[in-house]
Amino acid sequence: MGRGGQCHFVCVPVICNNIIAGNNGFLLKLYSSEVFLWNFRCIQISGRQINGEPIRSRRVITGGRPACRGKQDKEHTHKQEARGKASADSCLDMAILVSQQDKLNNLDQLTERWKEYRDSEPVIEELRAAGKYSHVDLSFVGDEFRPRGRRFTSGPDDFELRIGNFVAWSVPLWTRDGSFDQLRAEWLPYHGDDLRQQRLEEVRYYFLNTLDHVPLFVKRGLHFSGFQRVYSAMQEFLQALFIANRTYPIAYDKWIHEQLVDIMELPDVYQQLVALMEFTNFESNEVLHKADQLRSMFDTHIGE
Repeated sequence: MGRGGQCHFVCVPVICNNIIAGNNGFLLKLYSSEVFLWNFRCIQISGRQINGEPIRSRRVITGGRPACRGKQDKEHTHKQEARGKASADSCLDMAILVSQQDKLNNLDQLTERWKEYRDSEPVIEELRAAGKYSHVDLSFVGDEFRPRGRRFTSGPDDFELRIGNFVAWSVPLWTRDGSFDQLRAEWLPYHGDDLRQQRLEEVRYYFLNTLDHVPLFVKRGLHFSGFQRVYSAMQEFLQALFIANRTYPIAYDKWIHEQLVDIMELPDVYQQLVALMEFTNFESNEVLHKADQLRSMFDTHIGE
């Protein structure tokens, strides 16, 4: 968004060799703001200028989110490499950073203008044919991040996930006024200690509540409900583990091996979680033992 809420178009030249068959040029019209990717395949930004302003970086990306060498509290995003995880069936996730006020006031207008362009642009139609679910998934992201409310059965909230995907693990395509750099300065390498402790206590509270319901369900023969609680508690355990290690997550249900083994260097925890999902007799007290194991893992790896 331009300042004062006025919409402007800019053209971002992108070459998508691995998305569209051949070497077709992909000229995507976007709004005049900061544009970045958080789940990408093979994109190359040209060295041209946009509206007379030079593109800040020229790079070739051959995979998904960039990976930090080491934990995020060590040289965080200054050393990034493409993850190379996406496939032809993956969507191309792109985001446009706008002010929170512009998002609140103009989201419907922004969305409609994007849909008009998306539905009329042949190259995006070609992208849909590249894989079963290939498409451009464009989001308009406000420049403010705050924890949002959650319920006992809703599972982990998305506060750290949003910062992780939109700030820590994204790569800028084009920057206009430094807003993206300001976000990184604000939230990286991790949010402040007071907020971190508050978040950890909140996740622990919901985690314990989730596990406390497992025996109640198993006692009534509701083994699937008990398992659902264990699985939800496992995701809450992951949320707490990321917070305890001052590392922003990519997801709580995808890329678990990569995040635990490669990024946080916790291979033993990964193996424990794999074993937690293996059952020999589902309709038994086995799910109770899984809940106890998960509680013990929380005490060991996260503590009081």
